Amino acid sequence: MWDVLFRTARFGVGYGPTGIHDQQAELGGRDYGRSFWSQQWLGLKRMVGRDREPVSAPPSPPGAAERA
Repeated sequence: MWDVLFRTARFGVGYGPTGIHDQQAELGGRDYGRSFWSQQWLGLKRMVGRDREPVSAPPSPPGAAERA
C-alpha cells in the first residue's frame, strides 16, 4: 500500500544485489563484527575516528630545519 502510494513499489522481476559491499574480500573485506557488542564497539570507534591507523606528521619542506 505505502509503496504504491509513495511510488516506491517495484513490480519488475528480479532485484539487484543488497548488503554491505565493502565486506566482500575483493573490495577490502572490512570487518563489521561477529556479535552485537562487537558491532557496537566497532561502530563507536569508527564514529569517533579511532579505527584508522594514526597519521604520521607530514614531511617538513626542504630547508625548514635551516630556517629554525
